[in-house]
Amino acid sequence: EALLTVLWSATFAGLLQERVRSAVHQFLLQEIVPQFDELGGDLLPLASTSASQEAEDPKINMDLGDRLVIYKPPGWEVDTTISPGP
Repeated sequence: EALLTVLWSATFAGLLQERVRSAVHQFLLQEIVPQFDELGGDLLPLASTSASQEAEDPKINMDLGDRLVIYKPPGWEVDTTISPGP
């Protein structure tokens, strides 16, 4: 996670050297991708349209201090209607 943050920051700042990018790419292909392959494709649940999922609300999956990872259920949309204040 920290490595990806540093890589993103360096890329955003235009400071990521090609040799570093290439080394990380090779590392991911040789070390990380095979671990995902061993899981047999069970990384993400299949989408379902059951009634229980339709009523599901978004939730915080991870709090990283300076950012959040939020799960948004299939079909969920932000309410764009204006409601009166208190």
